[in-house]
Amino acid sequence: MVALKMSQASVELLLFTFAALFCGLLLFVADVLQRIFNDMDTAAFARFMPLLYKRAGYSPFVLASTIVPFFGMFVYLIFFGFDNIIFVAGLVIFAIGITVAKQINGPLYRQIMDADPSDSSYLTGKRKRLQVANISRAAIAVAGLVVMYFGLI
Repeated sequence: MVALKMSQASVELLLFTFAALFCGLLLFVADVLQRIFNDMDTAAFARFMPLLYKRAGYSPFVLASTIVPFFGMFVYLIFFGFDNIIFVAGLVIFAIGITVAKQINGPLYRQIMDADPSDSSYLTGKRKRLQVANISRAAIAVAGLVVMYFGLI
């Protein structure tokens, strides 16, 4: 049996890569997708959100880019501890960002999906809240990624 042995630097690079992929996805959502949301009329927005929520929730790319850094952080700490405290700090910031965002965005998505598509003032308010949440989520994740980067150099 061949044992998989990875150096601390290799594990850090792997976690950083998956975190960077997720940050790219969040930046895309906060910038490009949010602009599309803002250009949609409220009825189209109300129809689109359940599709986005369903597809993104089961996307292997989204799941891998979220799960690997989050659970990888715990595996990293078990094997390497706090040897690279800067990298660990970045991982923690990143994990806080994705955890808090899930707690905020999840209910917000459900409120949008449960809303009456003809209630344009309600949906407009939720769309604005979603924009703030997506920008905040991306900013926290990128901040964690930047700290992780300084732990790599």
